[in-house]
Amino acid sequence: MFLQELRYAYRQRDFDLFMKVIHHIDPSLPEWFRKKFDIFKTYQNGIYQAFTTPYSNGITETINNHIKVIKRIAYGYRRFSYFRLRILIIQHHSQWQKKNVKKVVNG
Repeated sequence: MFLQELRYAYRQRDFDLFMKVIHHIDPSLPEWFRKKFDIFKTYQNGIYQAFTTPYSNGITETINNHIKVIKRIAYGYRRFSYFRLRILIIQHHSQWQKKNVKKVVNG
């Protein structure tokens, strides 16, 4: 029941309900499980900001993660331009695609 209430508060973006659920965790739950939610109490201000603003850096974090994965996989590229092109291809924004689209559209 606890997790369902927490998910409901999160989906409704109801900060007050979310914090109320966090502060009133069922004592019958295991101690190790209840301790995991202390972090929410510590970062209450950040959670409030996340609930009240429509902005997210999720897209930026995704792109950064993709670049790090490519970097790990592609260690040893001889030219930075190849590495950059690989990033652009994976992100579907390669310069090659844009040039060819212009040629096809313009005839």
